Amino acid sequence: MKLIIVSLLTGPTKGHQTIDFNEGSTVEELISNYCLVKNILHDPGYVLLSERYNCLDRHEAVEDLDLGEDSVLYLSYDNLHGDDLYAFSSWWILSFMGLILGVASIVGLTSLYLLPVTFRDNVAVVIDFDVENISMSTYKWSGDKLFNTGLLKREKHSSCQSNIFLTNGAESIETLDERLSECIRNFSSSMSALSKAEYYVLGYGFGVFILESLENNDRLISSLYAAKNALKHSGFNTSFTLIKPASDITDGLYNWATVNDLNRKFVDIGGTFGIISYDFLSLRVASEIPSGHTEKTGVSHIVLYGRGYNVQVASSVCYGADLIHLRYLAQLISDGHITGASEIQDPCGPISSVDRYSFDYVTAHPCTVRKSAKPSTQDETISFYGTGDYMSCLRAVKLLVNLTLCQDTYLHQNCLTGVNIQRGMLYKVVVPDWLQRFISVHPLDAEDKFMSLVKYVCHLSWDELVKLYLDVFDEHHLHQLCFQMIYLYSLIKYGLNIEGRTPWKSFDYSTQHSVSSSHGYLLNMTNVIASRETSRFISFNSWVFVLVNSAILISMTSCILVHASKKRQTLYQQRLTYNLESKVKSLSTS
Repeated sequence: MKLIIVSLLTGPTKGHQTIDFNEGSTVEELISNYCLVKNILHDPGYVLLSERYNCLDRHEAVEDLDLGEDSVLYLSYDNLHGDDLYAFSSWWILSFMGLILGVASIVGLTSLYLLPVTFRDNVAVVIDFDVENISMSTYKWSGDKLFNTGLLKREKHSSCQSNIFLTNGAESIETLDERLSECIRNFSSSMSALSKAEYYVLGYGFGVFILESLENNDRLISSLYAAKNALKHSGFNTSFTLIKPASDITDGLYNWATVNDLNRKFVDIGGTFGIISYDFLSLRVASEIPSGHTEKTGVSHIVLYGRGYNVQVASSVCYGADLIHLRYLAQLISDGHITGASEIQDPCGPISSVDRYSFDYVTAHPCTVRKSAKPSTQDETISFYGTGDYMSCLRAVKLLVNLTLCQDTYLHQNCLTGVNIQRGMLYKVVVPDWLQRFISVHPLDAEDKFMSLVKYVCHLSWDELVKLYLDVFDEHHLHQLCFQMIYLYSLIKYGLNIEGRTPWKSFDYSTQHSVSSSHGYLLNMTNVIASRETSRFISFNSWVFVLVNSAILISMTSCILVHASKKRQTLYQQRLTYNLESKVKSLSTS
């Protein structure tokens, strides 16, 4: 009897062969005969498959297989047969999983790496202290800066009255240290951002530096050490940056930058504001110089939000709120308005009020010394009795703000010089904290309304002022309320000669500390502070490592799948070819 054996293997065993067999022959003998006819070695791993591709037992007798004449058996190799030949085995599944995993890793991790870069916020704590107040503000700005300048956002603000410097005398270092520590402890308990801050800015008003250089520099040094001790004892980082303006021009420049930044004049279309800013000790007038202007006196250059600005600053210590009042008192003494041995009528003082100063303190101060005055000392106290005479007060203050008269009367360095008011420019007016609180509750959008408020205040008696405002101001400020309002009016209208209604609409800040030079200093400092990127989901090195390994995984699984596919296709083609040949042969025979 004969049957046909078709090899499903490649190489020398490839092809098919008709094999004769006898009764009693086994499957093993059929394989041996096939190898003998093909002249190949008999591999123990060879097996025969039925026409349904079931593996035959090599010891089984051929006659028990129920085979007909010219039946077909398939030569294969052990474990390469049956239903698994065309099905997905576990290694096929693993190959597909490896391929999917590799592609997904590349796509996913590359997407994460290419996400837009975000920046962490920078945090800075600004501590400002001047004559009567300490304030602490927490600022944030994103590392994603606008034209290299950070967009400052004040998160929190707190202040306390400390009387660090007293106009009537110096405090001891122990008292100063104690007051500073108390204020900073209050700040620390209310500002959790202190522990997150990377930058600390300790700000001094320039007027403090001038005052100390004129009187006693040891007092300034003591206050600096006191501030450092208070910061150290508060428990947070003490590696702060100390603002020590090189000149009054620098301080005025930072004040100008503060005002315009708070009003978004640097980022909005349109020109910048000029500023008229004064605190307890100094007055600053600053404005941007138009392009092509040849003025060089008091001009500084600053770059903010990618644009350069030339700013002219005029400043004088003696035109601050407290010191101009001191000069006013000295003028009263000089004019001889004496009703008794040591009594003087004060037209700017509240009716029935009494304010007392040392004669030497008033007349010997650098801001009150006249060119022609002879040095004199008197160990006596002068009593100033308020009369509430609005017109007399206005006439006296107009003389104080006459800049030309100042040059003739006082020392040159104690007068306001170099003022260049830009016609048509809008000016913002910044006043001390306590005066701002009073002005902010009244609608002063026109000059006549402002004057109405001034007249109202000046006609109040001392008892009426105490009843109305003592819970808002201390007695020192109540005594000066009429004078300071008239001084502000006279400075704008007669001293600086600013035309139009604009200044009367400009009192729009909550406190003097909101527009301190520290804000402008910090704004300028953001130009040189490097942006801090947020940590990416995956670093560049890790991304490259994963990319290379995913590529290797994809290559390996692709090779396995291609090889398996070709192998499967080869076996399939062999079977299909033989079946076609058998059909053709049977048809030709018939």
